[in-house]
Formats: sequence, C-alpha cells, structure tokens
Amino acid sequence: LSEYCHKRNIKFIIFDSLTRIHNLEENVSSEMSKLYDYFKILTRENISVLFTHHHRKRNLTDFRRNNLESMRGSSEIGAQIDTNISLDVEKNRIILSQMKQRSNLILDPIYLNFAKKDAAQVIAREILNLALAHEK
Repeated sequence: LSEYCHKRNIKFIIFDSLTRIHNLEENVSSEMSKLYDYFKILTRENISVLFTHHHRKRNLTDFRRNNLESMRGSSEIGAQIDTNISLDVEKNRIILSQMKQRSNLILDPIYLNFAKKDAAQVIAREILNLALAHEK
C-alpha cells in the first residue's frame, strides 16, 4: 500500500471501518498492535491514516460515551492512536468531541443542532435563489 500511495502521490488514506480492513481479533491487544505496526509504516512515509471505528454497544444504565474505554475492542486501539474524535447523536443534535490528542490541547465539544424542517426548507430556498442569481 505504501508503494501504491507513493506512486500516486497519495498522502491521506481513510479506512471505513477498522473492522473491515483486517481479519485479526479486535479484542486481543497483541493482534491490534500488529495492525498498528502496519499503520506506522504508512505514517513514517508521511501518509496520514484515518479510520472509523464504533463505540461499544450501550447498556441501559450507562449512556456516557465520553472516553476511550467506550470504543469497541482492545484498549490497545485507544492507546495507539494519536487523535480520537467521537461523533454521537443525541435527540436533535450531533456532538463532536475530541477524546484524545497526543500532541496538542483537547478542544471543547462542538454541538451541531438539526434545523427544523421548515427552517431547512427556507435555507435550501435561499441557497437555490443565490445559485440562480449567480448564473444570471
């Protein structure tokens, strides 16, 4: 993969999702360490790696997903990564939280509120009007 990326000047790879790119045991730290050794080969070659991963399933008494322990699989997954950004949906908003940042400050969560249908239609109409005016 490293050679493929260099030949094509690829500097950023997204794997969606982590469980789909390997046949290792996700709950065994030594297995996940092998996978991260492969990622390190890419990052040493200045190829950035981003992968999606899922939280553990929630139980009925714990609705907190605010730490690395909420990720599925071995704790090695959270230990090896440089940055972890969590995306959660709560009622009418999305919460974007930075759970880990190895080399910098952790930012406050970002809350993205869903617009009501009427408001979304008004915004869409305005965007359409702007686009039509730009074409003239």
